[in-house]
Amino acid sequence: MTDAAIEARGLRKIYKNVRAVDSVSFKVRKGEIYGFLGPNGAGKTTTMKMVLGLAQPTAGQALLGGVDVATDPVAARRGLGFLPESLNFYKTLTGRQTLRFFGELKGVSRSEVDERLAQVGLEQAADRRVGGYSKGMTQRLGLAQALLGSPSILVLDEPSSGLDPAGARQVRDILRWVNQRGTTILFSSHILSEVQEVANRVLIINKGRVVAEDTMGALRDTLKLDGRILVRVAPGEGERAAGALRALGPGVAVEVRGDLVDARLQPKAKLDALNAIARAGVTIQDFETKDSSLEDVFIKMTSEPAAPAPREGIA
Repeated sequence: MTDAAIEARGLRKIYKNVRAVDSVSFKVRKGEIYGFLGPNGAGKTTTMKMVLGLAQPTAGQALLGGVDVATDPVAARRGLGFLPESLNFYKTLTGRQTLRFFGELKGVSRSEVDERLAQVGLEQAADRRVGGYSKGMTQRLGLAQALLGSPSILVLDEPSSGLDPAGARQVRDILRWVNQRGTTILFSSHILSEVQEVANRVLIINKGRVVAEDTMGALRDTLKLDGRILVRVAPGEGERAAGALRALGPGVAVEVRGDLVDARLQPKAKLDALNAIARAGVTIQDFETKDSSLEDVFIKMTSEPAAPAPREGIA
């Protein structure tokens, strides 16, 4: 028995001599929330479609629940919920009729349809035609259909697209809720703070290749990203505090703004920084620590060195 709910093995996709996905491999463990990230055009959606058996790979293999999606797609997709990036519902049907249609395909009761509509906040708009829905409401309806049947595996491509902050928070709460009940979740999102908040592990793809995969803490350590500490000291003591921090070594960058001392340093050195300020006889009135964000990791893993500027007078 495998502990992987979703597995990609050397997936490759070539379109007209363009290698959109190049030997992508990963495992999503049963019961985890797995964030799938990459810049526009990196190959995320193509990879997800190959994993689900919706696109034929040029090479490689994809498995859902240990079942090859190419050789037995029906068995592989049993217990799967999917929210695609682009949604196209019948505009003349109401939200309730739409969800009942999908419910009949999945063999779920009408009572569950009503529960899912309420869960995503569409109970008041359930009997309105989908053609009159906003983008956010359509996205909620798509999430509701993905949740039908209490899937064991949930794959979501940009689940918060078109949602306001309250709607995006509701999506995060729903993801946690279904995950606590045993559902494995693979999702992509351009809202990096959302991924950082709910994902157990993240994978970053760039130009069709995997460039990073791990927990946030492990990625920070691997990339040696700085942490940050903001210290508010007694009036007139900012420069003395800054001097104590600079004495810790060249790896500490310090900026003083009045009584606020802003230092960038390795995350493990934060306590040393506070102790150094205290030893210098500086009064610490307040402090705040910050770790590098998923955005910092993402930018470092997907950026390239800038091309050198052309010489003056040369086209």
